[in-house]
Amino acid sequence: MGYRPRRSSRKNNTTQRLSAIIVTLVIAIAAGGVGSFGGCAQLTQLLPGALTQRFSNAASVSTLGDIPAYSGSATVYINADTAHPQGTPAFTLEEISRAQSDTFTEFSRLDYLDRCGAALACLGQETLPIKPRESISHVYPSGWDQRSYEFIDEGVLYNRCHLIAFSLCGENDNECDLITGTRAMNVDGMEPFEEQTVRYIERTHNHVLYRVTPLFEEGELVARGVHMEAYSLEDAGAGLSFNVFCYNNQPGVTIDYVTGASRAA
Repeated sequence: MGYRPRRSSRKNNTTQRLSAIIVTLVIAIAAGGVGSFGGCAQLTQLLPGALTQRFSNAASVSTLGDIPAYSGSATVYINADTAHPQGTPAFTLEEISRAQSDTFTEFSRLDYLDRCGAALACLGQETLPIKPRESISHVYPSGWDQRSYEFIDEGVLYNRCHLIAFSLCGENDNECDLITGTRAMNVDGMEPFEEQTVRYIERTHNHVLYRVTPLFEEGELVARGVHMEAYSLEDAGAGLSFNVFCYNNQPGVTIDYVTGASRAA
């Protein structure tokens, strides 16, 4: 996946930020024991068994065939169980280890249909916006065919939905971060998890590995939904961990995902 990186450095704060896992990794790197993080086999030797087992068993959502059919709920949890009711994210051990050392935001380049791809970030206080959000009305994501319906809150069907929210990374009108999303997906689906992440970062000053992947059917311009994953780093997921799919549906509206056209159901 070709990413367009946006980076910001962060200073180490071993008394506040680094868990025992990270300390072990840093020591191993300094000693040359992990090399260039070339494979999970090396990392596995450094991580506690429970964490290794958790992420070895985490299944990624690669196709819409892995998602239950929409049944009216805005979201569905992926890889959920009693211990992890909001789902287990499918980050690799290498992705987790990389995020221990730096904050970053990376966005896939638009594809041949001008559709967004996955966005990956390590978020923290350093990535939160320091200036107000500006207008994004000049950006027209793939499938943008706006229509008004009086029964939808604020009257319009579509929002320009950030994959990684402005409140988390400060990206405003980046076309690689904006998709055509229904009001329901944006407000009822994505926003609660975005707000949960912001609150966690502001409360703890910890860092979060975060990924949002829009899922399209072949050739369609409007995503069927977004796959959101988050994992708090300093506390090994104890403070924040979720794996959720948000459906790009709107009650009362039938959407043509090929073009973005719509009609009242």
